[in-house]
Amino acid sequence: MAVALVSGFWENAGYKYSLSRILVYTPFFLLGYYGRKEGIEKLREIKWVKYLALVIFISFIIYIEFVAKNFHTKWLYSAYPFSQAGYNIGIRFQILLWGFLMTLSLFAIIPDKESFITKLGKNSGNIYYLHGFLVRALFYTEFFEKISFDFAIATVFALAEILIFSGNYITKPLNFIISGQVFINLVKLPEKMLKKYHKL
Repeated sequence: MAVALVSGFWENAGYKYSLSRILVYTPFFLLGYYGRKEGIEKLREIKWVKYLALVIFISFIIYIEFVAKNFHTKWLYSAYPFSQAGYNIGIRFQILLWGFLMTLSLFAIIPDKESFITKLGKNSGNIYYLHGFLVRALFYTEFFEKISFDFAIATVFALAEILIFSGNYITKPLNFIISGQVFINLVKLPEKMLKKYHKL
């Protein structure tokens, strides 16, 4: 945590090579590396933990809407030092703290059985890969300048992205490309053509 906070004072830790983000999100990387499934299961066994998770989610919404009115989404990128991003170590601590609490809360409410939500969740990688292209395209069309975004609209927009990018009509071809199968097939294509030729 200390590295994540202090790295904001290092002027050379910026967007290049994602150096700043690597340092800032080190606590989460370590949590994911050393964390165990058993620990999550024990957390979920506590009866009141789901209610606490709900309280944390509601508290976060209240915090964003009424407390942190001057909050800038650029701060979430953690890609620049404090002097360039326009915030300080206290705000970064709050971001990391909320991130930690929200992550644990999410783990606490994940359903045990397969459902509509889990089907969407299994394709979260594709949503991550593609959402940036959509957002960038909308920036070029000045979409965000024409619409005044508040929490409700941003939530609807995010849900729409999830529903669109998690569909099988996108997931299957994208997985085919990412897995490298498309390149493997291209490499094997001459061999298959030769086999067919010899059969003739």
